[in-house]
Amino acid sequence: MTTPSRPLKLIYIVGAGRSGSTVLDTVLGNHPDVVSVGELSNLHRSGWTNDEFCACGRPATTCEFWNAVRQHWSRLSADADVAEYLRLRDRLERFRGGSWLRTEAARLYRSADARRFLEQTGSLLEAIAAASGRRVIVDSSKTPLRVAWLARLPGVDLRLIHLVRDSRAVAWSRKKSLAKNVEAGVQHALAARPAWYSVLYWTVSNLLAARQRRRAGRRGVLVRYEDFVSDPVSELARIGAACDLDCNDLAVALAEGEPFAVGHTVAGNRLRMAGQIRLRADWEWVEQLPAADRRTCWNLSGWLLRQYDYPRQARAA
Repeated sequence: MTTPSRPLKLIYIVGAGRSGSTVLDTVLGNHPDVVSVGELSNLHRSGWTNDEFCACGRPATTCEFWNAVRQHWSRLSADADVAEYLRLRDRLERFRGGSWLRTEAARLYRSADARRFLEQTGSLLEAIAAASGRRVIVDSSKTPLRVAWLARLPGVDLRLIHLVRDSRAVAWSRKKSLAKNVEAGVQHALAARPAWYSVLYWTVSNLLAARQRRRAGRRGVLVRYEDFVSDPVSELARIGAACDLDCNDLAVALAEGEPFAVGHTVAGNRLRMAGQIRLRADWEWVEQLPAADRRTCWNLSGWLLRQYDYPRQARAA
């Protein structure tokens, strides 16, 4: 892989799913220097294996942008192979089969798999930069394990946005099942999850995300979804400071209620298929989440909610 003339900056959104990452990803992707790619960790399976729909409305294999990315990736990496990359990703990045231990061990010793995974991931980022003409990439894959690998990529300036949302809102979102609707961005049926399951997932995800954010120092920032939707100007200023990115124009557009175009995202929340997104606060859970689930959420995660300044009795802003 040749050395690029300009450094590459990667803004990674880390945390639990259903926390508003698709909206934040889209907003940042409307910056003239930024390209938004959604959940990049899922590109190889969702886009290049399952041929799911890109936000542009085309299946990924017929999307001009992702075809250009794949061609660049093949040229930049001699080992570029979709099936092999998926094997490496599943081994090193997912919450199963000892991935966390392998990730931690890689701090001391880089296996052949680790070296291939890093090389192919770095080449993929350079391919996206080449296809988009932009050197700032937003990846909203969210999984904390991925951060540990991205931090090891040479020549990549990694910035972290730890996006957190009230666990009760996440539990409410995950209680709703979704039927398969490929063109609407629901690639497979999603089963409803009980509150206790969602809260455990939320807790583990945010504890690991916080650990990575602390390691990032000034290159990381904690953003609450509730603060972002209620005071986007202030939160974008904080994000811009952590990412060394001028977000003033984005803040003005948000304050004026302008719509934001969705980029070429293949994986992520079904909102991405709307073509454009307006910032709207979602407080549905405050009225709709059953009292028993509220108690479950608070009993299991109240200690962490308090650390993020969430009150026990929440009200819509």
